[in-house]
Amino acid sequence: MKTERIYNKHNVPTPLGDTKDYYETEDGRYGCLKCKATYKHKRALWRHSRYECGVQRQFECTNCLKKFKHRCHLKAHVTSKCCYRRNML
Repeated sequence: MKTERIYNKHNVPTPLGDTKDYYETEDGRYGCLKCKATYKHKRALWRHSRYECGVQRQFECTNCLKKFKHRCHLKAHVTSKCCYRRNML
């Protein structure tokens, strides 16, 4: 049976400067308390809590107004020119 330990219970800042709660499994993975997603690296959990978990899409294409959770996805969208094809139709 896996046991989970909760860290940061008293809102103590982590080395990343994050003050959100998370848990760590026996195999060393870090988990989100909101959605139970787990990650091998704490940095990945930080990225998840900052850009993905319960957060509105914040990066918007100026051509077609489509929104993305990550800047790299917006950049790929713009360079693929699919938003230009939609505007041409």
